Amino acid sequence: MNQVHRLAEEMRKHPQVVVDTQHHLVNGMYARTGFIPAGTVIAGCTHKTDHISILFGEALITLDDGPKELSGYNVLPTKKGMTRAIYAVSDCWMTTICKTEGTELAEIEDGQVEEAHTLQTRNPELGMDKLILLEG
Repeated sequence: MNQVHRLAEEMRKHPQVVVDTQHHLVNGMYARTGFIPAGTVIAGCTHKTDHISILFGEALITLDDGPKELSGYNVLPTKKGMTRAIYAVSDCWMTTICKTEGTELAEIEDGQVEEAHTLQTRNPELGMDKLILLEG
């Protein structure tokens, strides 16, 4: 178990911050954007595929070569097997973009991350399980 997984396990013992998340799908491309309020810590899931992540805001984030402080607009590669942790110093937006053959949100998430069952979208009470289909 890596450090981000240990962090996620510990964080689940405490009250959760709801991260407002939007989902868009167009021509086999899926984008997941979350608003992360300042002061929030996020421990992500292990990615099954390579994709692109875009971070806007000021945050401490784990990267391939260790934790870094980033600010402004950053385009980051996310490699298969990577798990990220983020501390939002300011309000941040994080968008993940990946290829998918899925057409339903749960199917897409299952294909993209190992621990999909832990995602907030799996909690129907939060109402973040709506996939917006864009014309392409």
